[in-house]
Amino acid sequence: MKNKLELYFRAAQSAKIGIWKMDLQTNHIFWDAVTKCILEVPENFEPIIGNGINFYTMGENRDRIKVLINSAINHGITFSDKFEITTAKNNIKYVECICQVDVIDGKAVHLLGTFQDITKEQNLINELQLSVEKFSSVFSSANDAILIIDTSNGIITDCNSRSTELTGYYDSEIKGIHHSKLFPVAFGKELRFFLKYNLTKNEYKVNETSIKTKSGNSIAVEIASGKKFMVDNSTYLVCFIRDISERKNVEAKLSLLSLAASETTDTIVIANPNGEAVWANQAYLDLTGLKMGEVIGQKPGYASKGPETDEQASELMRKAIQNQESIKITILNYTKNKEKYWFELNITTVFDRHNTFIHFIGVGRNVTSRIEKEIELKKLLDITNIQNNKLYNFTHIVSHNS
Repeated sequence: MKNKLELYFRAAQSAKIGIWKMDLQTNHIFWDAVTKCILEVPENFEPIIGNGINFYTMGENRDRIKVLINSAINHGITFSDKFEITTAKNNIKYVECICQVDVIDGKAVHLLGTFQDITKEQNLINELQLSVEKFSSVFSSANDAILIIDTSNGIITDCNSRSTELTGYYDSEIKGIHHSKLFPVAFGKELRFFLKYNLTKNEYKVNETSIKTKSGNSIAVEIASGKKFMVDNSTYLVCFIRDISERKNVEAKLSLLSLAASETTDTIVIANPNGEAVWANQAYLDLTGLKMGEVIGQKPGYASKGPETDEQASELMRKAIQNQESIKITILNYTKNKEKYWFELNITTVFDRHNTFIHFIGVGRNVTSRIEKEIELKKLLDITNIQNNKLYNFTHIVSHNS
């Protein structure tokens, strides 16, 4: 028996499993070297009733071990559980404690068991749990529809709530169907290529396609690949699907606008919410002498200022753009070759159906001829006023002398 016990101790030490024993008749407690190592106490440390409990982190862990020990002593109930402990060196660890009970004449006389450090495993579980919680949070609250597809058969295994909003199907109708049911036949080939591409290459890829709703309508979408992952030797692909129908409508309108704008003599510039140009018509390029590449991505006024440009007018425009407000203004601008011209500009703000600001549209006109005539007319009026004043003064003097 002694040899068997010795063999058991050696096996436990090899596996880094601690052994402990509590004699309920003598109140003597035994901890082997592995148990003491886990708790980070000296080899000569002598455990006594009560101080072993104090290593269990205060709160739920300590309360739970107390209940389990009392149940073992009073009712002979064994247990196996995991706990957080704080070692003698104030380090946090996770342990698994197993307790067996020796009962004689219906009374517990010994508690004995094992004590194993599972910190690495528990930290891994905690990290995994955190990752799962983060993914679940993103999965459920994402603005994009998310599908998880089993790549071996093309079956959709999971989807988020945005997927049901986009397609009109209940999640129970989406899960378990082949992905082709959600995409029109015309896009089947490119979707198969998209899935195959993402399985063979670890590259982020985005495709524009259409999705078919439950009511039979087609919605323009952008489908992006996420990370693929494996579960039980099966490979799954996460697909993010974004509704771009509104963007497509805007692009179509802009296309029509550009077609119409190309035929007008008025200059037209379309800018994003930051005031950076995304498109300009030929009339604008002809007037300013700029090329399209010099306009796109820049704020239209960057190349138009010169020594005689009215700073107050420039500041009014800057504030209007900053506040996303419409404005009408006439300002002295300069071409790329530093030639002066007067520019009448009407900037309008554009909002989508959700009342989200999306574009500025600036419609301008070269009014140099008109402004120069107005300036000449003002000069003539000023000269006339001066002459009239002189004539008045002369008449006044003559009449006074008479």
